[in-house]
Amino acid sequence: MNQCAPSALVLAVVLTFGCSASNNAAGSGVHGGSGAGNSGGATSGAGTTGSSGVTGSSGGALINADGGPASGGAAGNDGTMSCDGKLTGYIRDFLAADNQDFEPWTTTFPNRYMPLKVDPAATVGMTPTTCPTGRPCLELGIVQPMLDGNRKPIYAKKADGSDSLTTTGQANFDTWFHDGPKNMGMEYPLQFALDPTDPTGKTYKFDSTQLMGAGFFPIDNMLLSPTLPAEGFPHNYSFTFELHTLFTYNKGQLFNFQGDDDVWVFINNKQVVDLGGIHDIGTQNVNLDTLGLTEGMTYPLDFFFAERHCCASNFVLSTSIAFTQCGVVVK
Repeated sequence: MNQCAPSALVLAVVLTFGCSASNNAAGSGVHGGSGAGNSGGATSGAGTTGSSGVTGSSGGALINADGGPASGGAAGNDGTMSCDGKLTGYIRDFLAADNQDFEPWTTTFPNRYMPLKVDPAATVGMTPTTCPTGRPCLELGIVQPMLDGNRKPIYAKKADGSDSLTTTGQANFDTWFHDGPKNMGMEYPLQFALDPTDPTGKTYKFDSTQLMGAGFFPIDNMLLSPTLPAEGFPHNYSFTFELHTLFTYNKGQLFNFQGDDDVWVFINNKQVVDLGGIHDIGTQNVNLDTLGLTEGMTYPLDFFFAERHCCASNFVLSTSIAFTQCGVVVK
């Protein structure tokens, strides 16, 4: 990815839950432009402290540390999205100058050493090229397939990052989703609206391409970069986002994800989406009927995202899931 090269990046999560007779296919791939996207979501929390250490701002639902089903608060009584179409997430802002995982190949920042490596996963269906000067890097296996006791990703590479294409070791990675002296965080409200293209009237959608500027830049002129440009870039491209919520499982639910940069999704404490790395738009589809869930039970869904490289950011998320929790902030 060339620094600040124009691109049309789309981060899209499509959760088609409920009674729709949608496509049941599953798969993954990488395509499209370059850059990165992000997601947010933050409003009224609804959780009590569970053994996992997850808390919400108000009582309601319990997330089990073992990832098992949990009882929760009220969802929409028609099986659609509750929480007034709004979820709570948490964004952390970083300075690339302080963390080599952000803009790892931009030589204007200190101590950049990312070597050229062959990355077969970055060129699905294409002629193999080198990373990062050829195609950007889809790097699978950056995190372990289960979360830790606090519902956070566990770094799966060597501690010094020597076997990673796009990360620089556990010390830097462990700051991505934890508050620390070199990041600054805030809750972020992601407001959904009914998707006019769904004739059932049960799909809600957030589409950053419809926002002013046609991109997703939730912390421009905020946090560690109170004015633009941010470290020389026209937007703030160095941040992470996490969202923790609960949903009630019903047969026929699908989770279709498309986007970049790093995205990991866990359902019932098991990884169902792995789109790690700094890469072009990637796609991964999940049929929840294959996950061994029990119909009518409530399960945790944990979403993690990192925006790590200039120069575009879009986010589209639509869902008909019956949320039983409006999001909890896990620090």
